[in-house]
Amino acid sequence: MVQSVLVKNVKTGEISEMKTEGVFLFVGLSPRTQFLKGLIKLDEAGYILTNESCETSMKGIFAAGDCRKKLLRQIATAVGDGAIAAFAAEKFLEGRE
Repeated sequence: MVQSVLVKNVKTGEISEMKTEGVFLFVGLSPRTQFLKGLIKLDEAGYILTNESCETSMKGIFAAGDCRKKLLRQIATAVGDGAIAAFAAEKFLEGRE
């Protein structure tokens, strides 16, 4: 069980201890979408631009999770994105038959 964390002030270098009952790990801010550059539209930070149905700028390509440009990036929103993208992809494929 986590009881405290050490926090470093990056401006002053001061290290202090904060009491806590848990932590939420956050691992980076850079999406790994370089391989999509030139294929679909990305924002200036490399996040994939989609509509609310998780459709990208290229017909038939959908994006879900933390690689999408959106307000909040957490497991809960990524799971919701996955459900939306899967449903939208299914509807897209049904229309191709």
